Amino acid sequence: MSVPAPEPTGSSEGTRQRILAVALELFRVRGYERTSLREIADRLGITKAALYYHFKAKDDLLATLGGPFVEGLVALVDRLAALPPAARTPRAMLEAHVDFLIAQGEVASWIADDFSALSHPGIGDRIEATTDRMIALVAGPAASIADRARAAAAIGAVVWALKNVPESVGVRDVLLDSALAALRAGERRKLRS
Repeated sequence: MSVPAPEPTGSSEGTRQRILAVALELFRVRGYERTSLREIADRLGITKAALYYHFKAKDDLLATLGGPFVEGLVALVDRLAALPPAARTPRAMLEAHVDFLIAQGEVASWIADDFSALSHPGIGDRIEATTDRMIALVAGPAASIADRARAAAAIGAVVWALKNVPESVGVRDVLLDSALAALRAGERRKLRS
């Protein structure tokens, strides 16, 4: 999710969108925990009181930026779980996951890298539970511990590569290839034995 373009300066909604854009930028660089409301207000050239008019607390910024990401992730996994078993291939699920993360853009990259945001109630616990569901779906119904570990590695490969792959190199293909390689890692080892 990218923060929508701000409305004309001076409008209440425009100010709110500018606050969100600056907060996201600072959260990505400094982390949620290490970014203060004072820094956000200073960067915008507004008073802290003006910021409080739009967001009563820093947690409100986190919820506004991270909440739609979490809701979208939950909805994605719900949709994948509802697919008929024949359509629930690991590749199809990983493609859907990659596409979702790419569509979420800067928010996905920030949340994946910010442990202070992930430790926040309502964000991290829901992401963890939903990721566990995704791992179970990718691993399959009769998954061994090794299958679940490979599925977790595949999903982790997508999340961590997302932060490190520039958009210009065809990020979707790189993320998907990384995930599929992690998923197949055990198969290659079996073939070499």
